[in-house]
Amino acid sequence: MNDKSQALRTAPVAIVGAATPLTATRIGLAIDDLLATITLEQHYNNQEDRAIEVSYTLALPIGAVLLDVEALIGGQRLRGQVQARLQAEMAYEQALAEGHSAFAIRMVDDQLLNVALGNLKPGESLTLRIVMAQWLVWNGDRVRLTLPTTIAPRYGQSSLQPADHPIVDVLAEHGFRLDGQVRGLLARAQLASATHRLALRAVEQGIDFAIERGLLDRDIVIDLRDSAQALRVAGCIDTDLAGRSAAMIAFCATADALSPRPVVAELVIDCSGSMAGVSIEQTRAAVRAIVAQLSPADRVNVLRFGSSHQWLLRRPQPATVPVQHTLLQAADELAADLGGTELLGALNAGLDDLARLPAGIGGERVLFVISDGEVWNLDSAALLARCAREQVRVFAVAVGSAAVESTFAPLTRATGGALERVLPSDAMAERIARHFSRVRCGALRQLQVRWPGATQWTRGASEVYPGDGVIFSACLVDQREVDQGAELRWTDPNGESHCLRVPLRRTLASSAPATPSNLARMLARSRLDELADDAQATQLAIDYQLVTEHSAITLVLQRAPGEQLDQLPQLRVVPQMLAAGWGGASEAPMPMQDAFFAPMQPQAPCVRPPGGPAKDARSSPAVSVSLRQPVAAPAAGALSPARPGALRRVAAKLAGALGRGKGASHVTDEVGTYRNPDPVATMRQELIALLVARLRAAAGAGRAAHAR
Repeated sequence: MNDKSQALRTAPVAIVGAATPLTATRIGLAIDDLLATITLEQHYNNQEDRAIEVSYTLALPIGAVLLDVEALIGGQRLRGQVQARLQAEMAYEQALAEGHSAFAIRMVDDQLLNVALGNLKPGESLTLRIVMAQWLVWNGDRVRLTLPTTIAPRYGQSSLQPADHPIVDVLAEHGFRLDGQVRGLLARAQLASATHRLALRAVEQGIDFAIERGLLDRDIVIDLRDSAQALRVAGCIDTDLAGRSAAMIAFCATADALSPRPVVAELVIDCSGSMAGVSIEQTRAAVRAIVAQLSPADRVNVLRFGSSHQWLLRRPQPATVPVQHTLLQAADELAADLGGTELLGALNAGLDDLARLPAGIGGERVLFVISDGEVWNLDSAALLARCAREQVRVFAVAVGSAAVESTFAPLTRATGGALERVLPSDAMAERIARHFSRVRCGALRQLQVRWPGATQWTRGASEVYPGDGVIFSACLVDQREVDQGAELRWTDPNGESHCLRVPLRRTLASSAPATPSNLARMLARSRLDELADDAQATQLAIDYQLVTEHSAITLVLQRAPGEQLDQLPQLRVVPQMLAAGWGGASEAPMPMQDAFFAPMQPQAPCVRPPGGPAKDARSSPAVSVSLRQPVAAPAAGALSPARPGALRRVAAKLAGALGRGKGASHVTDEVGTYRNPDPVATMRQELIALLVARLRAAAGAGRAAHAR
């Protein structure tokens, strides 16, 4: 999508070589009922002796909608207005060409947002504030919020411009602080995080919480569990354009005990190099949990894939005791040793294997994918058409600290499957059981909403699995019957019909008259995918002020005469931190809790075990080992956690990447390096020592130069 125009930027050679201008990150999180409002505040400072242009690409949460952008620079506050993408980019380029400063916010790929800050003068600081919102949906008795913080290296070639392409630097260290609150429907829920330690405080209206110190090297995941109600539903309404109203219902239902159906499952298992360490351990646990769910009435086969793919059995076989034992043995022997991540080829090979079975063999046919999803540009149109013809559903388990859920979401949604994100500290057996419950028991069908009065458009799924959440939305043109609420109907897998009355309450933060509410803007964003005409999609984005592939925001700071710059700025791409545990690299211990707890309860730290063997380097993008000065500490009071420094962490990562062999015995010293009496391991150890010494020397030279 980003080949429609080229930004006015310097050559990629200017990307590296200086300390990162990103100095601090704060995150605000407000959860009201099932609406999460996320405020990302970033502080930038030009520490160089010439003007620079900053480029930072960040991943957005699945389904998040950008609502507001604001920049504070030199005592001036700039607010953004959404324009057509080409118009916004040309305004940015024109401002830089004339020596002014400009700041551009645009989507560069699915779920990837680029921030470009052009013409920051030496010593100049800027604060960028981005507000986004996301609907939360039920999954069983809990709601999970996931905030990506880094972009792990992905396999394949991306279409991103060089300045937009995420660069990974193992010495990069970005800290953050998060402050949050929970109100409304989930105000009495239990909170837990599988990734970070939460500080909790109970208040009259709900719960306040914080992550006081953290690093942007893993997703922030927060679970809210409320098991008090078996039926979960909430409806709201607010203003839309031209006097209309936007309405939404979030629904999750359970079903009575159901008769299980046999399953024909193709387990498509990612054994590429990026899965080394924690991810492959999670995959082994997933296969064991799947075996525990099988019966002789089911059929199963395993397809390992990386750069190539390999089947375990000739075709899916009945899950008898001998077959189950074979699967368990295969799980124990899984290794991340197959190179790249040719995911699309593996999925088609899985369909080929299912097609080898005669049509008369009964059972729900599924592709069961276990992967980190770290691939670029998965062109799945032909695959989805084939799944529809052959009546195969895709179920996915996304594993790892920075798994790319957006790789799997279109596949599972289009085929009627489901996606489970599983973190290193999650209970794998529970997540697998949820998947098999979906496959065996079927979905609630014929879901329909009878909205109060006439509607201009409606949107929502016609079926959903028991325990999963679904969003229904509509534009109401007649508001006279709104007080009556809406009526939701469905048929459960046993054929029994149900009807539920849902009140529609006004949202707390209604917008000014004649402007669409945040609710209306979020519902408009969900409709954009249905528009094939670019002109219509662009106009809808402008009407509702949405940043999409068709629209962008440019803020321009007009420099006074004499203050304008007389040359183009030097490009600085803010590097990503290497995702925790990626490719089997060691990670610094992260205190976290792995069980739900009520507010104010103490939280015991939990240290993750080290990962396994490392992979060959990904083809795109390469991991950049920059021998520059370590990133400067953030501003006081903001961000940097008290943990081992960058050099000690990179020593541990190098040890994880180079110092482990399968089945090797080892011990760990204080910086995480590995000692093994084996001669090959000794050579690895010496190589690590040389690399660390080189890094230390480079860091010392950088500090000395800076002092001068």
